[in-house]
Amino acid sequence: MWQEPKLSAAIFVTGLALLLSLATFSVIAITAYWALIFLAVNIVFGLIKIIPAGFKRSPSAHPFR
Repeated sequence: MWQEPKLSAAIFVTGLALLLSLATFSVIAITAYWALIFLAVNIVFGLIKIIPAGFKRSPSAHPFR
């Protein structure tokens, strides 16, 4: 009956995690936590791109140009 068990498992685990988190926390708290995780991931990826670019510049380059 199940053609793709990996997809079914992913949907089941996601739904179960959502239901358990809603039973424990409010919708506002869950939204805030996900936004915080999204922000942290974006900051990490931004730093991963900015830091190597800063080391590749020549020492005489102005940092604000």
